[in-house]
Amino acid sequence: MVAAVGISPVFGSSCGAGIYDGLGPAQVTETITSDGGDVVLGQARLVIGPGTFAAPTEVTLRRIPAIAHAGAYGPVFQVDVPSANVFRQDATFILRVPSIGANQPTLALGSLDPTLALALQQWVPVSGSGLDSTQTLLSGSIPGLSTMTSIQLGAVVRCPPTTTCPAGQTCNSGACQVCPTGSPCPS
Repeated sequence: MVAAVGISPVFGSSCGAGIYDGLGPAQVTETITSDGGDVVLGQARLVIGPGTFAAPTEVTLRRIPAIAHAGAYGPVFQVDVPSANVFRQDATFILRVPSIGANQPTLALGSLDPTLALALQQWVPVSGSGLDSTQTLLSGSIPGLSTMTSIQLGAVVRCPPTTTCPAGQTCNSGACQVCPTGSPCPS
């Protein structure tokens, strides 16, 4: 369980530039100063604390309704910044997920492993991420943004190797997922 101290779970419209598709806003771009700020897109919020950026920085949040890397529970969100090494500290990503009651799977915030080639990428749970007490807000600190310009995030089912994953998926890298052909997933 992750405590989101000082972070408001209220989601609303963002006042940045946006692109829309038939499912609502598909992307939004905000300029975040050294004072910090939030980038909000639908059920996703990226919280950037004070001092994270040395200078005003454009941050784009994109919603990807479907992705080739099956295993995400709902849409995938991509965070883009103009250059690597602009984050001086981790940001927090908060995702509102639908509650399915007592049968709620063990959800974690997951990221696609950027160290693997695109065709081989796998979901990896973000360390320390989890659902809040209402079982509807999934959050986690996003490490690694200091070395990349883009990261894809979504809700994944966390699994130990003995967990039974949904049909057509296997537990690999700590998350249930359909493994791409040629990936290091077990067969």
